[in-house]
Amino acid sequence: MRLSRYALLLPLIAVQSPTAFGDAGRFPHEATHPHGSAGWSGQPSRPGSYTQRDSQEVLASARNRQARFERLRRSHLPRGGYGSTRHCYEIVGRYCLRHGDEEWEPIPEPGEVKRARDELNTELERAARLLPGDEWIAGQRVRYLVEAGRQRDALAAAMDCRAALRWWCLALEGYALHSAGTYVLADSAFAAATLAMPERERCRWTDIADLLSGRSRRHYGRLDCDERGSFEARFWWLADPLHMLPANDRWTEHFARRVLDRMQHRADSPFGAPWGADLRELLVRYGWPGRFEKISLPTGTGGTREGIAFYDPQNSWQFIPRGDFLETAEPVREDGWRLEDETPRSVYAPAYASSFQAIEHQLAVFPRGDSAIVVAAYQLQSADSIAEATYETALILSRDPGLVLAVAKSRAAAGVLSVVVETGPTLLSLEMLSDTERQAARSRYGLPLAEFPNGLLTLSDLLLLDRADRLPASLAEATPLARRTLRARSGERLGLYWEVYGLGPGREDLSVSLTLVGEGGGVLRRAAEWLGLARRQPPITLAWQEAVPSPVTVLERSLAIDLPDLQPGRYTLMVEVTALGREKLRAARSIEIVR
Repeated sequence: MRLSRYALLLPLIAVQSPTAFGDAGRFPHEATHPHGSAGWSGQPSRPGSYTQRDSQEVLASARNRQARFERLRRSHLPRGGYGSTRHCYEIVGRYCLRHGDEEWEPIPEPGEVKRARDELNTELERAARLLPGDEWIAGQRVRYLVEAGRQRDALAAAMDCRAALRWWCLALEGYALHSAGTYVLADSAFAAATLAMPERERCRWTDIADLLSGRSRRHYGRLDCDERGSFEARFWWLADPLHMLPANDRWTEHFARRVLDRMQHRADSPFGAPWGADLRELLVRYGWPGRFEKISLPTGTGGTREGIAFYDPQNSWQFIPRGDFLETAEPVREDGWRLEDETPRSVYAPAYASSFQAIEHQLAVFPRGDSAIVVAAYQLQSADSIAEATYETALILSRDPGLVLAVAKSRAAAGVLSVVVETGPTLLSLEMLSDTERQAARSRYGLPLAEFPNGLLTLSDLLLLDRADRLPASLAEATPLARRTLRARSGERLGLYWEVYGLGPGREDLSVSLTLVGEGGGVLRRAAEWLGLARRQPPITLAWQEAVPSPVTVLERSLAIDLPDLQPGRYTLMVEVTALGREKLRAARSIEIVR
């Protein structure tokens, strides 16, 4: 099982902020509670009456119960290693943010904590009946029901909310629905909540500045609330984990984190410190922690004090693309998404996937005037995953948020999908999901898909074929033969297919060459070749002439080659086509030779 390897967050004890982290067992607001741990009896002070004082006592009792539960939870946290504030990747307020390979396994929650939460939920239910319009009680009730795994009860509690702020009740519904994995309904609830919010509150909830960095953050910061709409729509479109799902769960996760932030108002928590802007930012960027630990921290005087460390949830990934393309319409490169980024700006753990891997695939584009045929042959990198699970696979091409150009689907973990799309900058997303095994895979990047003018000599992409015993005469025949991987064995026979466009109305004499050459190899490899310790790989070339006697719209060609005895490594396979008086055309495909 994949373990979280991202962020370790430690309380930062700094000289300039000596009171930023008090005793982990107490919060300043606890002293304001008019009643101690005995709580409230649940009855008004005078029979038949219900006064403002009674309401205050109900609320104070609920807050005391909530604080007592969190103190109990902190007292049962597991003991972690010695903490240090050195080697921080980033300091966020009072906290040291670290990225690395720290791994953790879930530890079963002690029975005492479970029982205390059940008692707290009973107390909050009683308080909600007495004060149905109190937004703090409504929020804590939903929060702890979700925490207890009682999503259905949490949704019922959210729907019972009678707070004066109607948008808060709708946000609680969205939080409960998102926690239950009902993302389409959560999307609707959060959308309704934002529409019902005052403008200032809506701007705060939809703000994504904490998720951005570099030029994109500066560009976003120059926009006022009314100008952010198109930027935010593009951001969430690109950050959506799987376009094949009917709702964007990364967007609903963002609002669920906003709900959790508001729930911390005048509430205790496992963090052991007063809630502030730093914890709010960490929550928005990384979500609610998956694990808390007690640690010992240096005091600066040679001693130690107790602190709290917290980790990202297990199986978290960076779905937000990196780069400065958010403020432009330029296609995103494949390296713009690094799901397992070593220094992620933000992470998210989808409930439907315990693994998220890349899809090994071959992509080829074949122009057709103002449209193009896109062929994607694919398979998972792990052969074991193919055998263990049944996948839904989708090839989705979209141009803008909400504008899907083409979709092709399959129920196979290895195969070929093709679509026809209009030319223009396009986002391609090849996706797989197995609900039963909670496994997901994705490859996503931008395609320019430029339109080629008539009469311009043009060469398509190279399409590698799995079978070379039967060469195809057309793209329709070549597509099902497409190779699922760009790996080949030394000595293997490969098939190739390509197309030439824009030939003249009369006879065209073409010079065609096929070259296979090794890619680089690095300084050590070149030094070994120079010393005679490694064999130099000379380029391998085939060349021929052919005449095209009559005009053709598309010249379709296929070829079979036997790979020679090659050393393992990366090679470039290149086809060059030259017509008299025309510029030379090249199409290349990088392949890996394996043993």
